[in-house]
Amino acid sequence: MTADKNAALAPTIAVTAAEDSGPLRSGSLIPLELRTSVLPRPHRMDPMPSGAARFEPVRVIGRGGLGEVTLARDHDIDRPVAIKRLRGGPSDEQLHRFAHEVRTVGQLEHPNITPVYDVGVDDTGQHYFVMRYVEGETLELVIAQLASGDPQYHARYPFERRVEIVMGVLHAVQYAHARGIIHRDIKPANIMIGPYGEVMLMDWGIAKHAAAGAPELPDAGAPTDPKLRTSGTRAGALVGTPLYMSPEQASGRNDAIDERSDIYALCAVCYELLALQHYLPHVTNLQELLVAIVEAPHTKACYVHSAAQSNVPAELAWFIEKGLEKDPANRYQSVDEMIAALQTAAAGRFPIQCPITLIKRTGNDAIRLVDRYPRIAMAAVVVGALLAATGLVAAIRWLV
Repeated sequence: MTADKNAALAPTIAVTAAEDSGPLRSGSLIPLELRTSVLPRPHRMDPMPSGAARFEPVRVIGRGGLGEVTLARDHDIDRPVAIKRLRGGPSDEQLHRFAHEVRTVGQLEHPNITPVYDVGVDDTGQHYFVMRYVEGETLELVIAQLASGDPQYHARYPFERRVEIVMGVLHAVQYAHARGIIHRDIKPANIMIGPYGEVMLMDWGIAKHAAAGAPELPDAGAPTDPKLRTSGTRAGALVGTPLYMSPEQASGRNDAIDERSDIYALCAVCYELLALQHYLPHVTNLQELLVAIVEAPHTKACYVHSAAQSNVPAELAWFIEKGLEKDPANRYQSVDEMIAALQTAAAGRFPIQCPITLIKRTGNDAIRLVDRYPRIAMAAVVVGALLAATGLVAAIRWLV
């Protein structure tokens, strides 16, 4: 996928992808007086008195359509934190969306979801919330490095490790879905990989509650240009990142979005992580992309050839296929089902769906028999060796 295509298609509609903006400069929106420090500190360690500013801003680490995220130092607990706040003078709709994100993330206490530490209003009247600062790199960067053939990244992220990353994201979404929350913006840029193997699903700003009758918050900043919607869609704005939208999202049918829309996005991300390219690599503009998501077939991941790596294992390619079905009724019906299917594939017990999976499944079954009956397997090897030796001797005698 070219840089131009990424620039045109990757940004989130209604919430723009974050980017590192470098060191914090004077005049930043994050004032030092967000909160005062309350815990005393040993003078030999730090002369900062109790009552000084608790959060010391370090640098801006991301900006979206409405908000800004700053890395700061929490002097009371002595740890780095991320502070997200609205920029400028937000409207009531934008403030409701911000509050919705705080409450959504605050309800999701899970190892693969960034926790909220605090929330408040600073002395300038700006709303903010404090969350865990996740060190590491985005999955988007990991995929780019793998696609470039970086040998260090290929050593760190073999297919087995990539499956573990997918499993971490699945567990985060499984937890959210169990609480009736749909993410709606699952993409590589919203997945962080920590230095110790942590996998974190970020940015729940456009999440929605799946319960029937749950109010749909306004999507501030979403486009209303009818050219961005395919024919036959209901009036309304697109919500999400175009590259990872499900067909129902891409056609603007927001009322049809449910857990299976997240499942589609999960499989689109999984495809890209395994095959190192988007599942619709030849689309170059937004209108073509929206039509292709709804109508166009894609190449199975195991048939994608890359100079950077070997082919995608067939059982993983088949795992992805079901989640990329255009009709939600033909996809996995829950993330629980996806997790079970991926665990089965990782254990070598995947269903036989092509000649390659037949060969691999037969070999895996034979290995499991050896593990279960090692003595019988050893005896069979000895007998086979004796028979082979006997046949060889007989052949030599006949030739002589």
